[in-house]
Amino acid sequence: MRKIVKFDSLKCLVLLCLFFAFSYCSVWGYWMFENTLTERAYGVLIAGLMLLALLKNKIRINSLSVIMLLILFVMIASRASITYLLFYSALFVIVSIGVKEDFIVTLSCLINFFSCIQIIGMLICWMLPGIYVNIFLPVFSGIDYYSRLYDSVISGASNIGFTCQNAHFAGFMVLGMANRFILYRDNKPYLKQRTFIFLFLSIIGLYLSGKRAHFGFCLIALLIAYYFSVYLSQGKASRLKRFLGMSLLGCSIFLCLWIISFFVEGTLINQLFDTLSSLGDSDVDVTTGRVEFWRIALQKFRDEPVLGIGWKQFYKLKFYGKNYDVHNIYLQLLCETGLVGAIVFFILFAIVFAKTLSYLKKKTTDTYKKKIALFALFYQIFFLLYGVTGNPLYDASYYIFYFVCVAFITAVPAVKRNGDFQ
Repeated sequence: MRKIVKFDSLKCLVLLCLFFAFSYCSVWGYWMFENTLTERAYGVLIAGLMLLALLKNKIRINSLSVIMLLILFVMIASRASITYLLFYSALFVIVSIGVKEDFIVTLSCLINFFSCIQIIGMLICWMLPGIYVNIFLPVFSGIDYYSRLYDSVISGASNIGFTCQNAHFAGFMVLGMANRFILYRDNKPYLKQRTFIFLFLSIIGLYLSGKRAHFGFCLIALLIAYYFSVYLSQGKASRLKRFLGMSLLGCSIFLCLWIISFFVEGTLINQLFDTLSSLGDSDVDVTTGRVEFWRIALQKFRDEPVLGIGWKQFYKLKFYGKNYDVHNIYLQLLCETGLVGAIVFFILFAIVFAKTLSYLKKKTTDTYKKKIALFALFYQIFFLLYGVTGNPLYDASYYIFYFVCVAFITAVPAVKRNGDFQ
């Protein structure tokens, strides 16, 4: 007798949001959403699933759902676009209802699958640039920085995988590494070998992307997640020993990178050390022009301190004939949503982070629950750090994953399963 598959509108909604996060900046996403009709149909489908999920599920009234609702009001008051309102509304529904245990397994499989696809793209872009620029790169020919993208791929200056920008590709590598390092750790030998190969290729991809911020922030987030995975369950002597060991490991890695930088020219390693060596030099702008964006954002905030200039209105300003975000989500929130909107977002960041730490501090033998919280902790740290120099709150390939992690935190207390993540 066939098993009848029950339609789950919430799960379908989450899957559609995640697919958009993985796709909108990728080769297949440009093929799909280049047609306006397809893009609108996708939006209608998400809206329909969102309504079905609200009708069929009970909304949890808690601090996170209330803050998410306030965020929606802030975005409406700030005249956010339909696309932002649609996806943030969908994420409000997901956070307020909460994800189920089996879907966390599905998400991990999705991250693994799409990260592997991006690794394949990285290998083609790196080893076969001629084939890449003739077959895959023309998909992005409509973007205004196509010629610069073409030059960077041919010269090997940065690797973009199957995306239109190295920042998107680096973000997927970070997500894939966290998934393998935290959720997929297992004592089975064949899984260890597979995980090692995946992590090795992901590190190469992150290195080839040339993104200093992603490299540094990912390392910090992984170290903190690892620290919490072992620190809270041990005594004071073991804690000190573990701390000294991690410090020694960090110093060793730093020393190795410093030595390699003398022999390898024009790489991410050189960029990192050039940045560090230039921190005290007032004549060198290590932020690559971001300081000017930050200065103007602060000026706009002073002009409209309460409600701001409006969601994504900074992007409409012209800099050297081009449009840019602030490259600092905290200043951009102050600039565009004022104190009212920025405080709501800041409260959300703080509450989610505090809840995650409180779950990790609880003594439990439920390794499954702990891994979920560790993954959420990692991505929050990376997201919040990257928010100092990037635009993750305005980029679907980042903010969708952040709010899914928020949904994870609401689901952690309800997870009852013991044992390793499969």
